Amino acid sequence: MRIAVAQHSPKAGAVEENIEKHLILIQSAVDQKCDALFFNELSLTSYEPDRAVELQMSLDDPRLKVFQEWSDSSEIVIVVGLPLTVLSGIQIANAVFQPHQPIAIYSKQILHESESAMFVPGDKQLILNIKGKKVAMGICYESLQESHFSNCVALGTDIYIVSTAKKQEGLQAAMDFYSYASKKYQIPVMMSNSSGITTRFECIGNSAVWKNGVLLNQLSKNSESILYEDF
Repeated sequence: MRIAVAQHSPKAGAVEENIEKHLILIQSAVDQKCDALFFNELSLTSYEPDRAVELQMSLDDPRLKVFQEWSDSSEIVIVVGLPLTVLSGIQIANAVFQPHQPIAIYSKQILHESESAMFVPGDKQLILNIKGKKVAMGICYESLQESHFSNCVALGTDIYIVSTAKKQEGLQAAMDFYSYASKKYQIPVMMSNSSGITTRFECIGNSAVWKNGVLLNQLSKNSESILYEDF
């Protein structure tokens, strides 16, 4: 099985333009015969908490249909990030498009204190079954809480995917934790980090993959490309 994480520089609030960038990276993943492609946190809108009400999206948004079409036609799992409208408010969510299946959703369960005024948390972990492997997701801040990681392990996770929008400050600490967790729990970790400017800070890229505590591969700061690993 081949899993990829995408790294791109979303333009703040420009959903249609960002979708076009997504499709370029999806084509790259298809060309590399990837079984799944995971994008960074809030990849469709950029990380814009202060504009959450303006930018929120529902699952019936017609702009999302293209991802299901690609998933169906190319037999690839596609995971994109969006501010999702729910009954209780807005969630930081990953929309999961699987071939010939309804859209699945994973929403960030542990919010950073700076997000709690704009977003509401999700309430359950989603475990994907991809080619017989159990894949769990963590979104930025929560992925640095060992309780989240250990809960995913208890659910039988084989691979842990991080979707994040991380700036330079704190990136090394995050990478050190992913290295530590991959070794302690004997589970590979892949990180998709955004690249480029948000209204709050600059995201630093450097998307990466670890196995048994070892950094296997890493993208550069500014590249817009995919990083894949075979499992």
